[in-house]
Amino acid sequence: MPAESNLPLRTCVGCRKRSAKEGLVRLVLIGSQLQVDEDAKQDGRGAYLHNSLNCFEAALNRSSFDRSFRKKVDASGVQNFFRP
Repeated sequence: MPAESNLPLRTCVGCRKRSAKEGLVRLVLIGSQLQVDEDAKQDGRGAYLHNSLNCFEAALNRSSFDRSFRKKVDASGVQNFFRP
């Protein structure tokens, strides 16, 4: 296992806290539809989010997805992923 200082960090677009990349869910934009990138290997810009409903709702309320992808984003396709 790599040393903790060597782990890549990303910022959650919901709570704005920095976490290890492995602990976050990567979201990508396909057309205008937001989708979960399960393997974190799809091409293009990605936004990272903790796997929590609170972070997802915070990102929606602050329009973080629109800002991250620099265009209007439809997040309805990933809502079920974050709902219990």
